[in-house]
Amino acid sequence: MPKFIPGLELNRSFYFDVVGPLLEKHCPGLQYSAGLVGHGSDVLGFDSPTSMDHDWGPRLHIFFSDLDFISEKVKVDALLRKRLPTTYKGFSTNFVDGDYYLKHQPKIRKRGPVNHLFEFWTIRSYFQHYLGFDFTKTPSFKDWLLFPQQALIEVTAGHLYRDDLGVQKHRDRFNWYPDDIWKYMLRTQWGKISDELQSPARTGEEGDEVGSMVIAARNIQKIMFMCFLLERRYAPYGKWFGTAFQKWLRCSSDMYPQLLAILHEKNWKKRQQLLTKAYHTLGDMHNALNITRPVAAAVGDFHGRGYKALKVEDYIFALEEAIKNKELRNMHYPLGAIDQFIDHARINHMDYVYTQLKDVIR
Repeated sequence: MPKFIPGLELNRSFYFDVVGPLLEKHCPGLQYSAGLVGHGSDVLGFDSPTSMDHDWGPRLHIFFSDLDFISEKVKVDALLRKRLPTTYKGFSTNFVDGDYYLKHQPKIRKRGPVNHLFEFWTIRSYFQHYLGFDFTKTPSFKDWLLFPQQALIEVTAGHLYRDDLGVQKHRDRFNWYPDDIWKYMLRTQWGKISDELQSPARTGEEGDEVGSMVIAARNIQKIMFMCFLLERRYAPYGKWFGTAFQKWLRCSSDMYPQLLAILHEKNWKKRQQLLTKAYHTLGDMHNALNITRPVAAAVGDFHGRGYKALKVEDYIFALEEAIKNKELRNMHYPLGAIDQFIDHARINHMDYVYTQLKDVIR
């Protein structure tokens, strides 16, 4: 097995060394876009030697126009199968079917044709596949609230190495939420934090250490999700949630040790103190954005029960004042976006079930 090369690096050189020249020679004048985008740990930059056993290696997404898609796909697919080298930098360009999890496994052939791992798209089919959405339309606020963040990552992550069709400008439209949507999600996330602000202490006081630790861990997840929102970064699904937190977020250098200390703390009183400190850090991050009136990060006694807690409601009220869209500001069910009320790794692969929830968002 050759030495691991990160997929984005491998496929950039694969395109410029092999695929680009091949298409230039055999399909002169072809208008297309190509790159490593969509799904996969390699697209996120999180791949490692472990990733190399399936759906990884020399692979690209190629886009053609709606008008010429069928003819160009057939022509380019046949060309790649016939003309691609069987290996590139020691990595197989040929893949075989595996099991349910290891779907496409690399297997070197001595000679072609190769069963490549290229995917072919139009701009329309790409956005329909990942978002269940017609890219020619303007998303409504309900559309935005129902796009899973993992799906939004998949339409915006990775790199295009050639872009005759202007795919990138459409990807850029989904880089982050409109301002009011973002503020509404922040307001909702503060509300989720508020719901269990004192629960780790209350359960600990009753001698329920497991319950206290479970709720504390759940609150850590809420804190981390809030950090993604505050830094305007989409949060990936569970497997890469912590990795992205460390690699993508500026606050992680300060917040990550705080969160680890909470998880390791055995005493519920100290655990509550550490959680309150983390909430205070979120409050400082909120104020640094200058998107609402300044909020005093006040820590007080939770309704006279002796538990220290941040006055979260002040952030909620400030955000409600800052939301201009009346429908968002006065939502009957303030559930937030789909990732704030459904936790399922495959939500964006289940026949777009989330698109059926528009009646809930009101």
